[in-house]
Amino acid sequence: MTPRRLNVALVLVALGLLCPVEKAWPQIVFGNIVGTVTDTSGGAVPDAKITVTNVGQGVSFNALSNSSGNYEQTHLIPGTYSVKVEKQGFQTYVQENIAVAADTTTQVNVVLKIGAVTQVVTVT
Repeated sequence: MTPRRLNVALVLVALGLLCPVEKAWPQIVFGNIVGTVTDTSGGAVPDAKITVTNVGQGVSFNALSNSSGNYEQTHLIPGTYSVKVEKQGFQTYVQENIAVAADTTTQVNVVLKIGAVTQVVTVT
């Protein structure tokens, strides 16, 4: 390589090192499930136990509804989920076949019916 070509190559390498490199934006790979737990009169049900289960992996996450009845479960791997809601004095509520996709929020609102603790209502 001639000295002139070597100098040109070194200048090009130096310019390449001085130019800022764009940062790669991370891909959003998670989804969310959010909702509100109410009773049949529309009143909020606080402190209801929500269990969100990834059906394919058998992994469960727990949450509690807040004083407004709202709950959220974030950072879920895309897949099919079930949501189970329990509160003493109400029938247990189960909703199955909930699709969660990346970069989406799926809303699952729940209406709990008054009933015995052993009663379960399943929605498919």
